[in-house]
Amino acid sequence: MIFIDRQEELKFLEDRYKEPKFQLIVLYGRRRVGKTELIKEFSQRKNSVYFLAERGNVDHNFEKFSARIAEALGQEGISFKGWKETFEYLKKQGKKWIITIDEFPYLIQDDPSIPSKFQTITDEVLKNSNICLILCGSSISMMEDRVLSYKSPLYGRRTGQWQLNPLSFHHARLFFPGYDLEKQIEAYSVGGGIPLYLQEFNDKQSVMENVKQKILSKGYILYEEPKFVLNQEFNDVKVYFAIFEALAAGKTTVKELSDSIGVDPRNLNKYLNTLIRLQYVSKNYPLFYEKNKKKARYSIKDNYFDFWFKFVNPNLSDLEMGNNEKVADKILLNAFVGKKFEQVIEEILIKMNNSNKLPFNFERIANFWDKSRDGTPIEIDRVAVNIKEKKLLVVECKWENNVSAKQLLTDTQEKVNSLPLFDKYQIHYAFFAKSFKQDLKDPTLLLFDLKAIEKLF
Repeated sequence: MIFIDRQEELKFLEDRYKEPKFQLIVLYGRRRVGKTELIKEFSQRKNSVYFLAERGNVDHNFEKFSARIAEALGQEGISFKGWKETFEYLKKQGKKWIITIDEFPYLIQDDPSIPSKFQTITDEVLKNSNICLILCGSSISMMEDRVLSYKSPLYGRRTGQWQLNPLSFHHARLFFPGYDLEKQIEAYSVGGGIPLYLQEFNDKQSVMENVKQKILSKGYILYEEPKFVLNQEFNDVKVYFAIFEALAAGKTTVKELSDSIGVDPRNLNKYLNTLIRLQYVSKNYPLFYEKNKKKARYSIKDNYFDFWFKFVNPNLSDLEMGNNEKVADKILLNAFVGKKFEQVIEEILIKMNNSNKLPFNFERIANFWDKSRDGTPIEIDRVAVNIKEKKLLVVECKWENNVSAKQLLTDTQEKVNSLPLFDKYQIHYAFFAKSFKQDLKDPTLLLFDLKAIEKLF
């Protein structure tokens, strides 16, 4: 796998490693996010043992772990009685070691006493050593509840923790050096920030050709990836699967989702909160309405899951019959990318804000939807606010060429003037598009086409 970015994460690990004392680091994040590659990169040219736990008998896992330790020490054939004895023997060797136990939750599932055993190992064996122990896992809920939480026997023992998140567009685009910015945005819109998905793309082919070959074709990893991940992650897969299907079909509120899948709203929140926690789904509020539960909308956060449930899952029968071209013709790639373009622009605006490159520094940025003075529904792609200075940045994103900046400004000003909530604010505008018909000189307006966006990177 290509290793891209993660410089902040690597620095965190290196800084912990350089400290001349025992380290217990908890590293976790959703499946496919790149935890293993990060550990491999960090462990290069260091004394290290990487062990991947498996579902199954905990004794079998221990036997494999102890064999890995013995092999690393050049003492194949030596046997240990238990986890504690293994670490005691390792400590006696005197060298600085990195020991990684990946998928640590599998050990806990097989033996709930594992956290207590590792508490004893930490307190009685490793506390005064220079060993770096990394406990890693894909089950975010179990890592937070059984390893990091106050109730865990390991609470207070960790010396560092890091939740690894999907890559931002700024770094995901580096997987496609052969694409221009337009194609990089298209590829990111489909693959999202998951390295495993991004590396499947061939930037010598168009994005749509990649979709046909790597996503719509049986046998490729992306063809059934969401099914595989959900089966690995959940027991009651049917409910979670139905939630994704409903979200992909445009159901965005708890009531709409509840009506669609037949789950009581009170129970549905449990499932939605789990998906939010795992970063598959997002719960969105319009700016200024963050505490209004009635305004909440849900959407699929993961780009690839969103694409798969919109275009692959509904057409699996045709795909199983080999009708790839028929399905490809149904994919409205431009419209799909248009919504993801908004995410890219939000990321850019945050970077610009941090670099003081906007008319003012905003405190929050979010989608906006509300009703106008006459009750007409109004939606704005993004609005950023500085409450103290009473300033708003109103943002519109058009995944189109030859956009009329003049007409867009007129239409957007009409929206703004119809919203009582905006009356007390000084309004600035920022428009983003592939290209504009004309430049528009207006002191309140920023225009960015793809050439201007490229310069921001």
